[in-house]
Amino acid sequence: MSKLRVLSIFFVTCFVTFESFGMSVIPFIHNFDPDEKEEQTTQYYIGNDTDDFMAFMLSIHRRYQKNDGSDRLEKDENSFIVMPSQIIIPPHSKRIVKVKWIGNNEYKNNPKIEQAYRLCIDQFPIRVKLEKKKGNDDKEQIVMKMPKEKRKKGIAQIQVSYKIWTSLYATPKDFASDMVVERSDAQSITIRNNGTRHGELRQIKDVMCDGKPIKEWFDDAGFEKVVLAGSSRKFPK
Repeated sequence: MSKLRVLSIFFVTCFVTFESFGMSVIPFIHNFDPDEKEEQTTQYYIGNDTDDFMAFMLSIHRRYQKNDGSDRLEKDENSFIVMPSQIIIPPHSKRIVKVKWIGNNEYKNNPKIEQAYRLCIDQFPIRVKLEKKKGNDDKEQIVMKMPKEKRKKGIAQIQVSYKIWTSLYATPKDFASDMVVERSDAQSITIRNNGTRHGELRQIKDVMCDGKPIKEWFDDAGFEKVVLAGSSRKFPK
């Protein structure tokens, strides 16, 4: 029996580190200019602060936004190279993963709007132990062993794994968001981003809506919510 915990954590742009459950991911939110060669490769530092080995598979997904703010994700194996795409991190250690932009036809044909992605860091459970072994030169080496599972009858085994989604944006530097109130009724407010990059609700907090500043319709957490470029998002009042 296995249990999957999905961690989709959204922070404002200034928070670029994810730390939870004995793990850390740096950066957690990242913008890069696809036209600048020195920015086309992003280094991710993935840390394991637990006493166990942790294994992950990494993949890139193109991100689109539904009207309710949830993601529609499509796996993208062409726009980036992930090196390596599978890692094992020993206890209390870090590993570096490089994600390199190689581009796509959509950006070549329409380079005037940001492309949003998510890097998925998908943990899969493993059991690893270290053993000392003599090599060909008769020197002692430390090697990893995958022990055989021994299941006890009548006892359920539960393994918890995590799926972490980071935010990655291909954003030329002159792009900007343009957040406007598209519609308002008794139940909801719809915000549209007519700009060329993602934006946050805090960028329009002084706009009037139904006779009062829009900031009065939301709490502080609401103002951190993101609307992708060219998308509309409905918020309940």
